[in-house]
Amino acid sequence: MVHDLDYNGDVELAATCWDANVYVWDLTGAYYHGCAQWNGFHGNIYNSGWKEFIPATAVEQITCVYRLLEDTVELNWSVYPGVSSWNLYRERRGGDFEIIVSGLRADQTSIINYVDRTAEAGLVYRYRLEAEGRSDLSLTTGEIMVPVRNVRLYQNHPNPFNPSTVIPFTVPGGLDARQSVFLAVYDVNGALVKTLVSGTLQGGRHEARWDGSNDRGESVATGIYFAQVRSGGYKEARKMILLR
Repeated sequence: MVHDLDYNGDVELAATCWDANVYVWDLTGAYYHGCAQWNGFHGNIYNSGWKEFIPATAVEQITCVYRLLEDTVELNWSVYPGVSSWNLYRERRGGDFEIIVSGLRADQTSIINYVDRTAEAGLVYRYRLEAEGRSDLSLTTGEIMVPVRNVRLYQNHPNPFNPSTVIPFTVPGGLDARQSVFLAVYDVNGALVKTLVSGTLQGGRHEARWDGSNDRGESVATGIYFAQVRSGGYKEARKMILLR
């Protein structure tokens, strides 16, 4: 049996043996609850490998399941027969739907499979599959995010800056995870200048703004400063330049 037995996100391999024992190996690979590989029927009677697979019917003309691979989102759509071409749109949280691929065609079992290799870890997306020329025949997914594996600090912008700058960073985990995060600004001597974040945040991508002041609210001088983020045992720093 291959399953996430302790529900901690990774996969365990369990096997029984003739010596009357059950052996379990705790592996490092991620387990995706939406898609499990099986022998026999391969997950369902449609032999698709997707245990949560729901075929489209005349009443519910489109269904979708997805799984998160390494830095990609794989979408599996079951569509009602009779439509020759489909368009796929993607929306980034806070933005608008934009077409990412057109002219998709279902296979002989009325399945459309698409792997989005441009999705970025930490960003939240929604996808909409729409019949070409039929805006009334579509389905929009819920929010999907490629989980962040480690904390990451991106370059602040603008840089150099005056009077303020934005510091993007990611927090490990997915939408349902929360991690302790510490983000602060230091001077070239390593002295703490300003604490920007200290607490728990949802997994994903975030931004913090620094207005060039210290923890006492005083404006600091022109110079080189360092932003550093720490979370989940990892840390990363970036150089910033303040020009007054």
